[in-house]
Amino acid sequence: MNTRQEIQARIEGQCLDFKEVAGAADYQAILSGRINAPGAYVFPDSQKAGENTLVNGISQRVTRLFGNTIAVRNVSGTRNVDSSDENMDLCNKVRAALLGWSPTDCEPMEYVDGQLTAIHNGFHLWMERYRTATHIRKV
Repeated sequence: MNTRQEIQARIEGQCLDFKEVAGAADYQAILSGRINAPGAYVFPDSQKAGENTLVNGISQRVTRLFGNTIAVRNVSGTRNVDSSDENMDLCNKVRAALLGWSPTDCEPMEYVDGQLTAIHNGFHLWMERYRTATHIRKV
């Protein structure tokens, strides 16, 4: 299981309010409105290697960012809850599941940032990014 899959499984296991937790391949479904809301969609965002610390080989710390887009229906529910309120509740649950948790061979997850991605096709889309790091080595 790769790191993205581990993050997805962690959210699935810890955040039971989601009707769907998937990867980037399902992002097109978000844009076309064919999703089971609320949903969470996990994907690699970026990675950056630090300086090599060896003279006769390679040893680098690689920082990896993962995005998590949360999609909720952009309507007031029967409890008169705004979509942004529902989104923040879900973000807090994801944050509780990921902060300080370590995927295999990685450092503990840290929160980076979050922002509104779009209000599209009746959905409120919010993306948050989380950071972890791993080490690569070849001698």
